[in-house]
Amino acid sequence: MSKLKTQIDADIKSAMLAKDNVKKEILKFIKSEIQRIEGGLKVLDDNEIIKIMRTQVENLKITPSETSGAEIAVLESYLPKLMNDEQIREKIGELISGGESTIPAIMKHFSQHYKGLVDNKRVNEIAKEVLV
Repeated sequence: MSKLKTQIDADIKSAMLAKDNVKKEILKFIKSEIQRIEGGLKVLDDNEIIKIMRTQVENLKITPSETSGAEIAVLESYLPKLMNDEQIREKIGELISGGESTIPAIMKHFSQHYKGLVDNKRVNEIAKEVLV
């Protein structure tokens, strides 16, 4: 079982004891999404669970409700902090100085080394700005 899945299970129990319904419900939703995707055939790793959580955060931002803000805060507490634009520019500069001067090469590097830590769309936009 992944470390994140174990943490979610423990936090559901503690939210139940603390009577924190918002936290309990959003974590139970995430757990059910994990189980639905796994379907008894596959075990998700932490990166795949983080992707599920990021998708849910985006969905909550698109269709807000009374508890969306609290639910987003709960989910974001599990997510690694994304690199900011300045950090992305710095890494792209390092790649360019190291000989990687095409967008596909830059994107490949980021997807291999910074998976879950960057917004790939933003990396692409910044790479285009820097390379032009």
